[in-house]
Amino acid sequence: MKPRTRRRGSYVRSLGVALVALMCASGSLSAGVGAWQFIRGDFNGDGVNDVADGVGILSYLFVAGSAAPLCEDAADVNDDGVISLVDAVYQLTHALAGGAAPPAPYPTCGVDLSFDSLGCDGPLAFCDEANLPPNLVVAFSDDALEDTPGVRMSPNIASVTPSNFAELRFGMRPVLVQLGATAGTVEITQTGPIQLYDSSGNLLGNPASVPAASLPTELLINATGIGEASLVAVHVGVGGSAPDAVTIHVSKDTGIAGRDLSGYPHYEFVRTINDDSIVQAGIEPNRHAERAGLPYRAYVVAHRTPAQWAADNTLVDVSGGFELGTVNGSSIQTNITDVWTSGLDSGTGVVGVGYDLVLDFGLDGTLDPGDMIDGLAYGEAGFYIIGDMTAMGPHAVTETIYSGGTFLGQDLYYPTDIATLSDVPIVVISHGNGHMYTWYDYLGIHLASWGYVVMSHQNNTGPGIETSSTTTLTNTDYLLDNLATIAGGALLGRVDTNWIAWVGHSRGGEGVARAYDRLVEGTAPAGMSYTPDQIKFICSIAPTVFLGTAASDPHDVAYNLLAGAADGDVNGCADCDICQFFRIHQRGTGTTSATYVQGASHNDFNCCGFADGTGPLLIGRPAAQTVAKSYLLAHMEYLSRGNLATKDFLVRNFNAFHPIGIPGNVVVANQWKDPSQTADVIDSYQTQTSTGVSSSGGAVAFDVSNVNEGIYNDNNTTFTWTTADPMNGMTQASSTPDDSRGVVFDWPSGSSRFYQWEVPAAQSNFADDSFLTLRACQGTRHPNTNALAGTLNFTVTLTDTFGTSSSINITDFGTITRPYQRSRCGTGSGWANEFNIVRLRVADFENDASGIDLSTIATVRLDFGPGLSSTLGRIGVDDLQLTED
Repeated sequence: MKPRTRRRGSYVRSLGVALVALMCASGSLSAGVGAWQFIRGDFNGDGVNDVADGVGILSYLFVAGSAAPLCEDAADVNDDGVISLVDAVYQLTHALAGGAAPPAPYPTCGVDLSFDSLGCDGPLAFCDEANLPPNLVVAFSDDALEDTPGVRMSPNIASVTPSNFAELRFGMRPVLVQLGATAGTVEITQTGPIQLYDSSGNLLGNPASVPAASLPTELLINATGIGEASLVAVHVGVGGSAPDAVTIHVSKDTGIAGRDLSGYPHYEFVRTINDDSIVQAGIEPNRHAERAGLPYRAYVVAHRTPAQWAADNTLVDVSGGFELGTVNGSSIQTNITDVWTSGLDSGTGVVGVGYDLVLDFGLDGTLDPGDMIDGLAYGEAGFYIIGDMTAMGPHAVTETIYSGGTFLGQDLYYPTDIATLSDVPIVVISHGNGHMYTWYDYLGIHLASWGYVVMSHQNNTGPGIETSSTTTLTNTDYLLDNLATIAGGALLGRVDTNWIAWVGHSRGGEGVARAYDRLVEGTAPAGMSYTPDQIKFICSIAPTVFLGTAASDPHDVAYNLLAGAADGDVNGCADCDICQFFRIHQRGTGTTSATYVQGASHNDFNCCGFADGTGPLLIGRPAAQTVAKSYLLAHMEYLSRGNLATKDFLVRNFNAFHPIGIPGNVVVANQWKDPSQTADVIDSYQTQTSTGVSSSGGAVAFDVSNVNEGIYNDNNTTFTWTTADPMNGMTQASSTPDDSRGVVFDWPSGSSRFYQWEVPAAQSNFADDSFLTLRACQGTRHPNTNALAGTLNFTVTLTDTFGTSSSINITDFGTITRPYQRSRCGTGSGWANEFNIVRLRVADFENDASGIDLSTIATVRLDFGPGLSSTLGRIGVDDLQLTED
């Protein structure tokens, strides 16, 4: 007789555990699926696992009319979802010859942890309801891993209220509560930063009390902060039972979209991707260990707000169809999927298009709680595709030149269709000495085509910076006071007079900083119709520093320095304090950035000045202006419109990521520093000036050579290297009140060296921070720098208080530029030291099961030497801090 075979109904094993998880998430498990308790192998339901059970299985399979099992799950002895001859052999071998014991539940009563459609028709008498334990099953997870290592979640994006529950539930994790009994209740105690909600959005108590008669039922776990949490469920009211626990690790959301890397941590989660690249999805299998073995579909979808997701959770892929993946292995390297490889859509007439990336573990084409999404946020997409930032925008541009009187000549650029726009930011351009206010068409037309109003004005630079600042102030005032008449009143009611940017070049670059200082200090001309609060951003292009930084002070306004290393006018040499433009940048206390362009000259940033470029590999005016257009537009979009699509250009190292449209031969050293009040500063070097103590009070240890901490001021008039000038090449400070400080050191070839900060206990929890950042430069004309003759890299190592370390080399995230190989200013080649941003995501140090505990970091170390860094080097380091994204 052909054996009878019982299979798993619609949930066959070939569909995998993902469908089981989907059943859990949708609440589709029947009372017979994992709900009633039994003993595996106990075919006849007498509470004893013995030979009779094996015989019973044989009879059931091969003898017509034989008794069926009281519980099909019990007859599935090997738990493969099929009642077959294999089960009879397994049971008889165990009972007669001491073979392997059946899988759980055995030898006592319990529920089926496999959650197949085999089940029991009801409770078995010998399984005493008073002692039945509950079972918590988190959606899309392996039940055996829910306690150890546990389940990973991220804090929800807002506090949950009845009005937003429908949209915030997508950030929650379903948990199915099961009990093979109808009497008593299940109490679920919550510890740590979590809450429990029912499916209707009602917040449950702590402990949550769920009547046994209502089980199984699905609840939702909501995370409210970062830290360790747990759920512990017990069956109470009829005698008590053993608990079931779920451990929950709540950590920062890293996102999903990104790019693979050549080395550890193997993958970088990113916000913005150029449209000439590809989009990849990455999931760290150790961070999400409970999802091991689960398949998913990866969807790239047009960004939706949380409310839009609540209204329609259907997944519509825009990349040509979803991709299939499975969480596997022990490294993120094996969990990177190409999800969009051609035809990336950056949109038309917009600076970036937002998308969300969803890993659909339910395999049902909808976003549900328990799926993973990069993009469930208010005001931010999961990632952005962005096009050529040097290309013209969607608006035709109208230009008009007019004058309001002496030094009130103005060249105005605005969108021709401005009548259809509102709240348009204003950009004011102040030219340099010997320049003309009509020389900035490339910026005026470019920005106006992207929806900005730009006014370039006559600037009284001849007498000096004070008069230059006055014409910046008075021309801004004239524009604001005459909106009703300028350009026939086209701007009236259309511009945002509370969002003004000042852009100055050369003396005008210093002049805009001085003008802002005068507004702040109350020394501006009387009758100005605006206040410092209306000036939101200043960009100085190759500024002079005639008045020093006490007078030309950007204070706390967002400030960008744009300059060229081949500048033949404001040249930056050590013998010219008024030419050292980094001093103004360092003076700023708000968000500061620098864009330093190798091979760019002073007059590359206007249309018509004389050719002043000095140095090798001059890039020329068109290339320099691609940098100016890209980075000024990026700053304006992010700062004035909150357009996060451009922020990555500002905060990531140019060597690893920069706008397309900039020629490939262009080298840029860029910096970004968040204001100190929004960062957790480990060492700013501004206080605790001993080499052995950081500004935060932690010990500093090192075995690198020639460590010197002090003012970043080259102390002589040349860039020639001498041991008597350890700050050679530093032009970030000069005379009082310049106080920019940092450290310099070097390491020889062939030996391993380090420089290490102790992290004070109050700052040791890195888990609630997004990025670790610092600034670094090479030391110009130093023998090690000359010998290296290229870009420089090193390794950053975190060590926790338990002694576990994890290290990341900076190469994939952007190297430190070689100083521009310009001669003069002494002997040799190499111009002023060029600081670069180093920015590493804190969570990446956990990759590949490093074992590091980010909540208790003891030290941050820079490692140098074979296999750790460039062969040798001389560097300056400043501003080690933890920041948010």
